[in-house]
Amino acid sequence: MRRTRRSSKKSNVNKWANIFVFFVVAPAVAILISLGLVKYLLLPQFMPDKEANSVIDNVSKDTDQNQDEENSGKNNEENSENSNNNNSGIATYKLDGMNLFSIQVGSFSSNDNAEKLVNQLKENNLDGYIVDQESYKVFTGTFFSKEETETYLEIVRETYNDAFIKSFDINGSTIKYNVNNKQYMDIVAIIISDLNNAFGQESSLWTDALKNGDVQAVKETMTNNNEKLSNQILGVKDKVSGGELDELINEIENKLNQRKEVVNNLETNNIQSINSSYVKFNTILFEYMKVITKQQ
Repeated sequence: MRRTRRSSKKSNVNKWANIFVFFVVAPAVAILISLGLVKYLLLPQFMPDKEANSVIDNVSKDTDQNQDEENSGKNNEENSENSNNNNSGIATYKLDGMNLFSIQVGSFSSNDNAEKLVNQLKENNLDGYIVDQESYKVFTGTFFSKEETETYLEIVRETYNDAFIKSFDINGSTIKYNVNNKQYMDIVAIIISDLNNAFGQESSLWTDALKNGDVQAVKETMTNNNEKLSNQILGVKDKVSGGELDELINEIENKLNQRKEVVNNLETNNIQSINSSYVKFNTILFEYMKVITKQQ
């Protein structure tokens, strides 16, 4: 009996082993042999070695590519969903910047010393103003053209040999606004562009006014520019409530009011009035630069 049972168990084991060999091992071996025959015997007869190897390699590459495409599709769907989730109705706009030039005649750690140099400039019939940039820097003249600056530098160096041209590359900041206020953002963008052009146009006229004492051209140009810009501001004033766009509108309006004061205080053939008005004009310009760059 024991021999019969042992014989039966061995028979079952041999049976499953034969099944495994016949259905698993044999097909695998057959596939490997077939690939070898195709790669090394048949394909070389019809195409170069490189092309033959390419055909074999592409069998596995196609499978990998399909998997990558599936994964890529899933990733794109996820990115699309994240983009939609982040869309909270807020848009951004980069403000126009400007490039301008001035002539630096001094730099001091004390504001009192800077004031003394400004007074000295006035005695030499030169305008002067102070800009607080890490130190108290004294400048004379503001131009949007380097050629005009170089011409004015020759005059300044007759008294101040170490004076030099300082360029300011002003990059406009990026502000956030509600997408519902896009039409007002577009108007503000036009206002900023027009105000930049106004400062450039007026800066050239100030040079002649300082030389000959005739401020008529400056007054007329600034008056016309202020009127145009004020009308544009009315189109957006009180239309936007809160946020960076509302703050920007208020800052621009404030600068326009200051520009109007400059025009009102400007007197022809009054050197003191012309110099003080020009200093105020440049102060407004530099404060406006801080507005569009979001500096405090």
